[in-house]
Amino acid sequence: MNNRSIIFACITMTFLGLLFLGEVRGKLNTAKEHKELAEFWKKRVAREQLKKLIAMGKFADFKQEVALLVPQVIHEGKAREEKQRLRDLASVIPHEATHSISLGYSASVLIKEGKLKVKKREYGEGIKLLEKLINKFPDSHHVVEAHYLITEAYSRQENNQLVIEWVDKMVELFPENVLTGYALLKVGDVYELDGRHEDAIRIYKTVVAVYKDEKLLSQAKRAVKELEL
Repeated sequence: MNNRSIIFACITMTFLGLLFLGEVRGKLNTAKEHKELAEFWKKRVAREQLKKLIAMGKFADFKQEVALLVPQVIHEGKAREEKQRLRDLASVIPHEATHSISLGYSASVLIKEGKLKVKKREYGEGIKLLEKLINKFPDSHHVVEAHYLITEAYSRQENNQLVIEWVDKMVELFPENVLTGYALLKVGDVYELDGRHEDAIRIYKTVVAVYKDEKLLSQAKRAVKELEL
């Protein structure tokens, strides 16, 4: 075989090798995309399952006539409009630092005082401070914790209906935040106390499917194990 043939053969083999590598790389990328897509839908379905379970809890405790809720719906609609207005304002004006000077408090102060009130079992005052934080500083990184602390306060007061309502808000606003996962454990506790063990198990299993925090997963798995004995 002459040199030209050898060179041609080498070029051909190199070209075929590159094609093969390109095909393998393409398959790997496709597999990765499929895995990511499957993971996305897995989490999406899990979140929808959480919302459904929480909604079931709401309707299970529903005692009033629809007509009595109409004024409340109107009030909540106005509240949402007000929150949106505050969000719009927050995007165009200086935030926590300026507010703390002009209004005499900040999100950091409110979260600290609210947390202290809940710790001291002064739940009413704590909830007021935490709700003020949520309404005045909707873009603060303390907002998630404020929601969780309100849930904790209602849980300690055994106000299960409000526990479910506030956890529902967390699932809607912060579905993948670890504090939402911990709040969902409280919903599981509520369902357990209500004798709804199957719903509690579904909550715990969905927490395991959605979240990655080891401590949270350990608690959820232990809860499932205890209920399935």
